[in-house]
Amino acid sequence: MYQALLACGDHKSAEAMRTKIPKDDPDVRDVIRAFQVTYPKSTTPAKPNKRPQRQHNK
Repeated sequence: MYQALLACGDHKSAEAMRTKIPKDDPDVRDVIRAFQVTYPKSTTPAKPNKRPQRQHNK
């Protein structure tokens, strides 16, 4: 579930899920670290395209 939340960009819910995962197993920690590298948080928000679409007249 944690990986699915990261993959779809829901980092807030993924963080809440991550806090519930036990971290006493070193393999689990390595997997969580790998997910965080694979699905990093976006540092810049996506900007909408401000250019109007052209309508093609035939």
